[in-house]
Amino acid sequence: MSGKRQDALVFTCLGRLFAFSLLFAFSEPAMSQTANSPSPMRKAILNRDLSEVKRLVAAGEDIEQPLFRRGTPAIHAAASANWDIVLFLLRSGADPAAKDTGGLTVAALARGSRLDPAAPEYRDLEAVRAILRERGLY
Repeated sequence: MSGKRQDALVFTCLGRLFAFSLLFAFSEPAMSQTANSPSPMRKAILNRDLSEVKRLVAAGEDIEQPLFRRGTPAIHAAASANWDIVLFLLRSGADPAAKDTGGLTVAALARGSRLDPAAPEYRDLEAVRAILRERGLY
């Protein structure tokens, strides 16, 4: 391998290594409590457990806490189509304009939802959309 080609390969590898190190240095860990367990709020959202989310909020859990990709609990609930949880969080004061590191918002997820109007969760989705419209976000 020629010297110039070898130098180019080394610089390419170093550049990629630097990019990955920046990615990991500035990214939020997937689990906000420890390396092995999700935060209680994230766990409740993943389990679609509205009563647990209500209990956590009543106990003082931060409704704007950054979870994976620095998304808020409302964004995570919307991403998993837990519209009852999203509605509760918005009514409890969650910021409907919050964005995760990729720019994802509750409004974008509500806009893109293909939930069947006959589904029981559809009323919650429509209530979320109404809140977003009131705030000029939908």
